[in-house]
Amino acid sequence: MAPLHSARNGLVLTGGGARAAYQVGALMALARITRSLENPFQVISGFSAGAINGAWLASRGASFEQDTTDMWQAWAKITTDQIFKADALSLFGIGFQWLKDRTMGGLSPQHQITYLLNTSPLRKFLNSQIDFEKLHKNVEDGRFHAISVTAVSYVSGHSTTFFSGDRRIETWQSLNRRSERAKLGPQHVLASAAIPIFFPPVRIGNDFFGDGMVRLNAPLSSAIHLGAKKLLVIGVRGPSSASTEPHQPVTSVSISEIAGTILNGLFFDSLDADLARMDRINRTLSVLSEDELLQQPDHLRVIPLLSLKPSEEIGDLAICQLSRIPSALRHLLKGIGLSEDRGKDLLSYLSFEPKFIRTLLELGYEDTLRHKIEVLEFFERSEDPRKKERGPETEPLIATSP
Repeated sequence: MAPLHSARNGLVLTGGGARAAYQVGALMALARITRSLENPFQVISGFSAGAINGAWLASRGASFEQDTTDMWQAWAKITTDQIFKADALSLFGIGFQWLKDRTMGGLSPQHQITYLLNTSPLRKFLNSQIDFEKLHKNVEDGRFHAISVTAVSYVSGHSTTFFSGDRRIETWQSLNRRSERAKLGPQHVLASAAIPIFFPPVRIGNDFFGDGMVRLNAPLSSAIHLGAKKLLVIGVRGPSSASTEPHQPVTSVSISEIAGTILNGLFFDSLDADLARMDRINRTLSVLSEDELLQQPDHLRVIPLLSLKPSEEIGDLAICQLSRIPSALRHLLKGIGLSEDRGKDLLSYLSFEPKFIRTLLELGYEDTLRHKIEVLEFFERSEDPRKKERGPETEPLIATSP
């Protein structure tokens, strides 16, 4: 077993529904660039849909390249009905229940519906793809130092990081954030990926939890608490194409635009702020002498950081089209004001359609290859003894469109 304070690489995966496909493309590119025989990350911290990818990766046992290739191929085949029920009967049944609950004056609050989409297919999908027993065996055998997923309690409002890891890792607690050692299972991953309002809350013990990015102001902190000495972060928001020039006057704003803006704030703003904060701390510490570092009261240390993110804003991609999703779901989203030119951010979270997913996989792969030099520099600093030379790089395994 490696010493608790030895150098170890941390992987941080945030999320945002279907956008998380981008991360899988990036991971496969990392495998091709590093040519690592085993997974080069000893700490994996997942939030929202990133929790799915993190647990998925941690539950594998082949080579890093094979594991990421398998994930690519599975994501490339995903359809909406594997994530939530998109048939008319399910959607209109939930809609009717919403209408009834909102007009009954709270007569039976314990039975009120609190979501728009039935995600029971997602649980089946996770159980078919993630071997949670294998995940725990990988941790026990020392293949991973720690694996975590984060969700928010709808009862206490606290962000909770559930983790499985080295027995020497201590739990932590700070303002609105806490940790809990747990045997990770599908309920933890489902809770972390439960987009507010759209996906149902998930019960864990006596509490109900939702998306891990809600109320999270420091998404990098979990991996650091779990012992990561360096961090590679894969985000899912690219540069916005929105013009800063005055736009045409509008007479109203739709629910879909409000929801998209709220979700963007939940999923992305905290990560951007934490990355900026980490960069400032690293730059400040880099100018201190060894004696000054030892004397500073908070025992801060430089944490090498590499952040990968889309070169294009995913919500602006032409392939993200309302016409491509199932008709009943399209009808529901139109009802809250989503159209081909309004509310595209919200659509990018819910569009689990093959062509869109494959576009994100390829974008993640190609973007990461363009950062090959930075990636190699990041891993070379770790002097990871498990990294071994192999043959020449192979061609990318890009899934073809159906």
